[in-house]
Amino acid sequence: MPPFRLQDLPQELRDYVYNSLPLSEKSNMLRTCRSINHEVSPLFYKEFVFEMQIDRSRSTHPGAPARRPPPQNTKDRIQNLDVFWNLRGDQHTCADDIKAFQWDASISRKRCRVFFAWDHSPRSFYFGNNHLKALETLAGFDTVEFRVRRQIFKSHGCRDPVEFALVERPRDGIWSMGPMYDKLWNGLKPAFGAAELYADEDDEDPCLIFHPRRQ
Repeated sequence: MPPFRLQDLPQELRDYVYNSLPLSEKSNMLRTCRSINHEVSPLFYKEFVFEMQIDRSRSTHPGAPARRPPPQNTKDRIQNLDVFWNLRGDQHTCADDIKAFQWDASISRKRCRVFFAWDHSPRSFYFGNNHLKALETLAGFDTVEFRVRRQIFKSHGCRDPVEFALVERPRDGIWSMGPMYDKLWNGLKPAFGAAELYADEDDEDPCLIFHPRRQ
């Protein structure tokens, strides 16, 4: 019997095989050959979430989000992004961190979530126009979601983005985080359009959501 080659299957059957694979296996398929990489890549990046942290601390650990974007050819294909932005201690973010955050707003993408971590109720004046300009580069995403917490980053362990970003402490309501949400709402409205602020019945776990591409 001659050897079986995946590429001998009709395209619709290959697509069925690719779609049936978990994300980790799609990642492995990208390394097989150029033709399969070309076919699997759109399916992989449709699911893949790139995790990035902006943090003045230089400590890191295995499995932590990246401190810099990936190479440009990979970055241009990313559709989903989670950013963990550490603003503990009222420390101004380094210019290099802001520069590394830049994303090409002309590329259409799916969803970005930005998690801000503070160790007390945020003072919005520590978040300036340079930060807002960096966030404006997210205009290529269908949805841009912001969550502000008076909580700190975990140092190791969990891989779930929300659990990774925030340790277990009592959640903060809209009012305690209000200045920062106001800063984001008013500062990004010219670039992103109007936002929607969601919260649960107790005004906890607020989430500010923009839809930039509806502009």
